[in-house]
Amino acid sequence: MNKWGVIGCGWLGMPFAKKLVSQGAYVIGTTTSSDKIALLESNQIQPKLLRQSDFYKEWDALSTLDYVLLNIPPSQFKTSYAEAMSNIVKQLNHRCKVIFISSTSVYPNNDTTVDEKSPATGTGRNGQYVAQAEQALRNIKTDQITILRLAGLVGGDRHPAKYMQGKDIGGANNPVNLVHQSDCITAINAVQQKDCWGETVNICASDHPQKKVYYKHVAESLNLDTISFNTSPQSYKIVSNQHSKSLLDMEYKYDSPFDFPI
Repeated sequence: MNKWGVIGCGWLGMPFAKKLVSQGAYVIGTTTSSDKIALLESNQIQPKLLRQSDFYKEWDALSTLDYVLLNIPPSQFKTSYAEAMSNIVKQLNHRCKVIFISSTSVYPNNDTTVDEKSPATGTGRNGQYVAQAEQALRNIKTDQITILRLAGLVGGDRHPAKYMQGKDIGGANNPVNLVHQSDCITAINAVQQKDCWGETVNICASDHPQKKVYYKHVAESLNLDTISFNTSPQSYKIVSNQHSKSLLDMEYKYDSPFDFPI
């Protein structure tokens, strides 16, 4: 029986942990909220309360794991993010494999298509902190870690259009880079199933509709307030997912944002 640690049982980690349990794995899952302990237990996930300060402490169970999904956002850590993530990974045994959930925010907006060979020099949305963490973890685990760079996340009750209401959004003609929760889980599972380690992989839908076209569609579908767009110049990028299709044999269930359930 594989023994997994899902570090961060939130929007993405929780459904993945539940999938692991359904596949017969033993799963330890972490949460920052004591209120969520019962929920983890009810789903046969062994709970661990792991608050921000706990990332700098020793945790004996880490040395017993076969696989770890490290799925903690940088927002609370900022400049100490790489150190906090490294402190977790350093406690793993030498055989333990790691999947680190990163972000396509590591790429700069340079008005081109970016792939895994593009420089990770992005400065927006905590991109620099994520890139630093990637490098720090790669230095520790080398060929036993795979980094998944996820595009903008959509699924369940999460959709970026909800945060655009009442705002004047620039770059109306720019392409969007989005991925559905279901495809993220498929990608994570594929890494372990295909024994695919030492890689960096973008996970993003293939279709990149214009921002003004797509979010107008979403706003109408969700009965949201009208979102205001302007055509003021704004740099952008298009995230290529070709490596995920060739390496992981990814068949995106939702290969266009227009296919996302709303």
